[in-house]
Amino acid sequence: MNFSNTIKFSGLCSFSNNNSFLAIVKNTSLIIYSTIDLKPLQKFTFETPISQIEWSPDSTLILCAFYKTNICEIKSITNPQFICTINEKSGIQYCQWTPDSRKILITNDFNARMSIWSLVDKSTIYINGPKFKEKGITFSPNGYFMALIEKIDKNDSIGIYFTGDFSLVCHFNIETFDAQDISWSLDSTSIACWDSSLENKLIIYTPTGNVIGNFSPYNNGLGICNAKYSLNGHYLSVGFGDGVLRLYNTKTWKEASKLNHNINIITQENLINVFKEEEIVGKKIYSKYIECSFPFKLNNVNKGVFGEINDFEWSFDSYYIASKNDAIANAIFIWQVNNLKLHTIIVQNKNIKDFKWAPNEYLLLIVTENEKLYTFTLNQVSLCDLISDSNSPLNANKIIWNKDGRCFIVCDKKQMMIGTKLDNDDEENKNIDEISENEQKNNLENFNNMFNQINQNFNNNNNNDNNNDNINDEDEEPQVVPTQYQK
Repeated sequence: MNFSNTIKFSGLCSFSNNNSFLAIVKNTSLIIYSTIDLKPLQKFTFETPISQIEWSPDSTLILCAFYKTNICEIKSITNPQFICTINEKSGIQYCQWTPDSRKILITNDFNARMSIWSLVDKSTIYINGPKFKEKGITFSPNGYFMALIEKIDKNDSIGIYFTGDFSLVCHFNIETFDAQDISWSLDSTSIACWDSSLENKLIIYTPTGNVIGNFSPYNNGLGICNAKYSLNGHYLSVGFGDGVLRLYNTKTWKEASKLNHNINIITQENLINVFKEEEIVGKKIYSKYIECSFPFKLNNVNKGVFGEINDFEWSFDSYYIASKNDAIANAIFIWQVNNLKLHTIIVQNKNIKDFKWAPNEYLLLIVTENEKLYTFTLNQVSLCDLISDSNSPLNANKIIWNKDGRCFIVCDKKQMMIGTKLDNDDEENKNIDEISENEQKNNLENFNNMFNQINQNFNNNNNNDNNNDNINDEDEEPQVVPTQYQK
């Protein structure tokens, strides 16, 4: 794995959906790089700082929003002469593409309405009363429908719209006190809606408004913090304020498991791996991982913070899930989903700011707002130094993967580095991949058996009872340098 030199930017960067391009914002400039050789391909310069960028789903266009001037400009990667400017007089809070890459949704000031601008016929459609500027909107996986949380007359409701002409297909009130977000299931048959953390309610609706699941595990304390579908669509994972990550089966809409993060003492009987980062003081200070002896105590590093489960990430095949308890913010829990047991705990010296699985392998990257990148595979943990060539260190607090898994970004608010995977990385990890392949087969068999058993139980219960200007010198391509890992 190699890293580029440090690149200064304005906090905005994004990989294209076809994995070929990387867009980086530098003040009033937008620079497009190739992800293959990291060479600059296009540069667009504007008069004012860019507030937001977003690639179109087909990766041929990129939008640049300017919130202060209420303007949205669309640039083409294949045709630099293409010009499209949207002047939204009602104000711009947030912009996003529709799945067909030919329309743009703009949330106006004060959430008064949502404007849908067509790039084909220049028409505009308006939807009144979106509750949020960014969240509260979800598209069905097939791209045909949009679900939107609306707040009209102080009541929460969901509108279902056909994305062809954004005509209203269905509209229904929802049984929430203060709905926070919605998410369409991977099979497009249901919509998950969750209430504020004060109400602790998760409701599953069909696109026509029928309730097919209603969950409220407890009455006292903070409720739902976050929710995500597994990448295979079998589970909806929901983080709660009681320190428990609950998994719901999307076929039966029954609670499948509770992953409890309220762990203080870990003993040998738990049969898990615990790795802890330690600083070694010598001629210079460096860090390494040690495998902990038992019993091992996990400390609450954030005093006065409840054990909310806000951050969790599924592996590419949905066999593992990594999660963090906000009260123990320097530890990551790795859960094995096929047997619903804890696999590994990784304890850092500093609080964890971000962690992401690779899109196509068992590789978890971790950053803790310092000059290090931590990695976890199924049989080892390691770290490497992010050596900055600028005057200020790169205190990484965010990770962004390219969807093909060949490169990624680690960044803070002002600097970034691009990490690339080389072919020799695959050779070095050959044994790991062989082990993983065998484990995948066993996991798949156990996973499917468990999933089928849950479905069978549900069916039995139902029988009983009857869802782009030229590039200047400062925009030269990043130089890639190799980086050594420490175990």
